[in-house]
Amino acid sequence: MSKGIGTKLRRGNGEANKGKEGKETFSDIAEILEMGDISLTRETIDTTTFDSEGGYEEFEGGLRSAGEVTIKVKYKKTDPTAVLLRSDFDADVPVNYQIAWPDADHTVVTFSGLVTNYGIATPLKESITQSFTIKISGKPKWS
Repeated sequence: MSKGIGTKLRRGNGEANKGKEGKETFSDIAEILEMGDISLTRETIDTTTFDSEGGYEEFEGGLRSAGEVTIKVKYKKTDPTAVLLRSDFDADVPVNYQIAWPDADHTVVTFSGLVTNYGIATPLKESITQSFTIKISGKPKWS
């Protein structure tokens, strides 16, 4: 059974989106405390007619969504990756990200996304944290 420790969320440097030759490089987002689910969903299209057998509804597949991923990190105002994530919130174009799991297959998912939420939590007896929500745009690539 795989455990979460060692999982990495990485942010791309944007080279793939600039049409430049060469490979996009990814930097780890530091000190992640929690990472939410990647949950793929699918809409359905109702195709039920008066002739549908037995009075059962019928459906076809509709559009798919890769959802969003929320992360919580230790608060460090000047941490370079946190600064980039805050700037991604102000950007209107998606940025590439990767999640790499520490499983035996070294599973990686690469996706494009927009930061749609940024917050700071200030609990009384615990560390201050930052949270970011990344809305995935398009189809993720699994390897």
